[in-house]
Amino acid sequence: MTQKIIIDADPGIADALAILVALADPSIDVLGLTAVSGSVSGIQATRNLQYVIGLADPLRHPRVGQSGTPEACADHIPSGMPLQQSLNGHMGLGDLDPLVPDLHNRRESPKLIVDLLRAHPQEIRILT
Repeated sequence: MTQKIIIDADPGIADALAILVALADPSIDVLGLTAVSGSVSGIQATRNLQYVIGLADPLRHPRVGQSGTPEACADHIPSGMPLQQSLNGHMGLGDLDPLVPDLHNRRESPKLIVDLLRAHPQEIRILT
């Protein structure tokens, strides 16, 4: 039996790798990927999630929750170093500039989490 999960992430390089591993693992059913601001803005985190899903092209695409937060969290940026020079780069995925279209059916991350938990009570784990 597969484990149903939701991954709540601010996909910089590390989170993107974890998401790709989860999407490739047959014992994990990734129902949702939700974006939050952190190493990048919530808006860029949403784009990065879409880009990573496109790279993996899983048999079953997870639903994506978006974040509209326009700024990255300052906690994730080393002091004195601008975001562009951090390990994750300006867009969060190193030197990549993930160009993806906006989501068609936009759903805020918290709303998507609640909807999935209601649809699958006591079956889902949330990874943050």
